[in-house]
Amino acid sequence: MIVLVLASIAISVFAVPGFYTSGAVANPNSPQTCVVHVKIINYAYYPEKVKVAPGCTVTWTNKDISIHTVTSVTKVFHSKIMEPGNTFSYTFNAKGIFGYFCEIHNFMMGEVVVS
Repeated sequence: MIVLVLASIAISVFAVPGFYTSGAVANPNSPQTCVVHVKIINYAYYPEKVKVAPGCTVTWTNKDISIHTVTSVTKVFHSKIMEPGNTFSYTFNAKGIFGYFCEIHNFMMGEVVVS
């Protein structure tokens, strides 16, 4: 069971064209549209930290059994309540470090580094 879950996570992270990982890192030299995917699973963001270039979009998908939000610490972005299966996307145009959390479960935290 654990091997199957890890294999599906590896496929999700490594099968996205134009990306390589160290956490999740968007390849800024890729000619394709820059999109990084973050899953919400077991009351956590996976991966917890992503690195992207300016202009990249991060899409969060709620794969959990509970509702969640994606809210930046500085209120730069804020999703509506995300039911299981819902997604939220935000395009990061400015460089910086953007911490975020779930307003419903404030122990859930993540970070987007734009450089």
